[in-house]
Amino acid sequence: MKKKKNTQNFAVTSIYLLLAFLSAFELFMIQPLMAKQILPWFGGAAAVWTACLLFFQVMLFIGYFYAYLISFTKLKIQVITHISLICSSLGLLAWQLIKWGTPITPPRDQAIGVFPDMPTLAVVTLLAVAVGLPYIMLSSTSPLIQSWFYGKDDDRKKPLYFFYAVSNVGSLLALLFYPLILEPLMGVKHQASAWSFGYIAFAAVCTACAIHVLRTQKSPDTKAPQRASASNPSLPPSLSEPSVVKSPTTTGLSWLGLSAVATLMLIAVTNEICANVAPVPLLWLLPLSLYLLAFIICFSSHTTRIPTIAALIMLPATALTLFMMKHSLQLGIVLQLAAFLTALFCACMLCLGLLHKLRPHAEHLTFFYLMIALGGAIGGIFTGVIAPIIFNDYRELRIGLMITCALAAWLLYSKSWMSAWKIPLIVAALAILATLSHMPEKKNLTTIEKSRSFYGVLKVVEEKQPKGVNVYSLMHGKICHGLQFDSGPFSRLPNAYFGPNSGIGVAFASHPKRTMNDERGTMNADNSQTTTDKESKTDRSMTVGILGMGIGTVAAYGEEGDHFRFYELCPDVIEMATNKDHFRYLSSCPADVKIILGDARLSLEKELAETGSHNFDILNMDAFNGDAIPVHLLTVEAFKTYLTHLNPEHGVLAIQITNMYLDLVPVLAGIAKYYDLHGYIVKGHGDMRITSDSLWILLSRDADFAVKTPENAEITPLDTGGNPPIWTDDFSNILSIMKTKLFVKGGGK
Repeated sequence: MKKKKNTQNFAVTSIYLLLAFLSAFELFMIQPLMAKQILPWFGGAAAVWTACLLFFQVMLFIGYFYAYLISFTKLKIQVITHISLICSSLGLLAWQLIKWGTPITPPRDQAIGVFPDMPTLAVVTLLAVAVGLPYIMLSSTSPLIQSWFYGKDDDRKKPLYFFYAVSNVGSLLALLFYPLILEPLMGVKHQASAWSFGYIAFAAVCTACAIHVLRTQKSPDTKAPQRASASNPSLPPSLSEPSVVKSPTTTGLSWLGLSAVATLMLIAVTNEICANVAPVPLLWLLPLSLYLLAFIICFSSHTTRIPTIAALIMLPATALTLFMMKHSLQLGIVLQLAAFLTALFCACMLCLGLLHKLRPHAEHLTFFYLMIALGGAIGGIFTGVIAPIIFNDYRELRIGLMITCALAAWLLYSKSWMSAWKIPLIVAALAILATLSHMPEKKNLTTIEKSRSFYGVLKVVEEKQPKGVNVYSLMHGKICHGLQFDSGPFSRLPNAYFGPNSGIGVAFASHPKRTMNDERGTMNADNSQTTTDKESKTDRSMTVGILGMGIGTVAAYGEEGDHFRFYELCPDVIEMATNKDHFRYLSSCPADVKIILGDARLSLEKELAETGSHNFDILNMDAFNGDAIPVHLLTVEAFKTYLTHLNPEHGVLAIQITNMYLDLVPVLAGIAKYYDLHGYIVKGHGDMRITSDSLWILLSRDADFAVKTPENAEITPLDTGGNPPIWTDDFSNILSIMKTKLFVKGGGK
């Protein structure tokens, strides 16, 4: 009889644990899925993920708050209310399937244009409409079923916080499953359908658990186990220890603060590595995975030494992170990631370890989870909303490191075995805190203008040169997007990634409108054109589109009679690039120059519908977020728009793919094969003083498309054989094109 009861208890516990696992798996599967869906609608900016994290943290708090409130009602009311809301969420998914064609993924034409001047609010609004109710149901189920489970009897042998560890395992597995299995196998629409089937399974298991609770729970109210105390030795030693903080109010504030700091560090490190290390969407998941791993370790362990161990590593990890921040351009991606992620993991283990040490018993579970969720929401709101308003740089990481280092120093200082090391500890902590509060710039470099927006941190940097010639650079994070000599012979010539031996230089030099009239016109030293008659001047005029403006260096190739259209997503870039005190490529260009604000692809699609094709002779794609080209600009659908705007006879697509982390040649080969285009790979070798190494792809419909090979350049035909990848708006796989040589030194694209 006892064996049968144990078997039943094991089966019931397994079902509850399965529900905790399913809810967490679905909860974190939807995060990268939705981020990938809406990323193209906001220019591919890394801040989309920050806004997503903000939304999910706030929704988590709402879910936990709902669970906390409903826990005060009778059990029958809890069950009926929760199952009714889950049924409502299923109805919402059915409505989305009918209205949108797929659940949780709204069509782009119904989503774009929502709060265009407030991208963060637009992201939050879209996510709320698409997944708000299901997400609240998923987030609230875990604390609610734990309250039901532990409320049935007073069996203190049950693993009180094992549910929390199991749910975090489910979350972590979801984050690994998405990029490694789900994303490479299917497009976003099929991913949404797969997630919906998983949600239906979650709803079924939740209903089964609810029915079981109603049948087995005799009391109308949940009954919690007794609180641990020194007189109650039956509890495990780790649970019967006195709380570090005596006051309940102070304890609640401690839960709140520790959770907020951990979330602050999560988002701050994510911002740092995506903006300044490698702006690859896949890397969004690494910090979140470590954050969840810290939860698993802390809440599945009975030891109280985790915070102390984390505190011992926190100070040297912070010092290493500071070194990486200062010398990032000389170090490879793997070394930088190792430093940042180590600091994040130590900070999370410190905060969450202390959080675990202050954990309550079952009667206060929902309030405990509520404080954790509220702390996460506060951390998300600070980094996603407040920090971009009050700071013009990514200061959150320094703030988070300062808080965690101070917390680590305080914890170590309180240990009796540290008595001989207290003075060195104080000195080291103060030195690190002082460095975090002010990091001086490199010699000869002065930041003269800086701004921060949804699209990142931009700054204009002045570098002192010999003989009084200064250089102004536009920096997006650590990536240079153009430089201008303020005087001398180089002040008007194309430089950096756009020199004569670059892909764009080859495109202009080889285009029929320039080459067919060379015998009737010559190029002067100042890049102007001498012509012999009016017809020659007219023949040479070109219409050029540029996706991504930078400082407008491509305008150096403009001649009188040309028409240059720059498409730029970020208003701050336009403001800085048109400041004649720093950059003059646009103002000194003899061509007719127009600047269009907005996402380049969306702008081209809108113009195509309103005014028709521009018939560009050259369409130059140079749109970067930091060091990465937004994926939505590299799809089959995007190139259909580009080709419609291109001159059908001699039009050339010039795509700059210079970057440190992704091998985009196969992606462009797939596009060329799909549209039967002819292309070349142009590798420009820079002198590292005026010009930089660059990698370009030139594509054209013209079967006789030929190019001139300038000095210091390698040009090879683009191989479209085999089965190159075909990226669409619904399917792309970043992991498959990651470069393997990641220890290369930085220094630009």
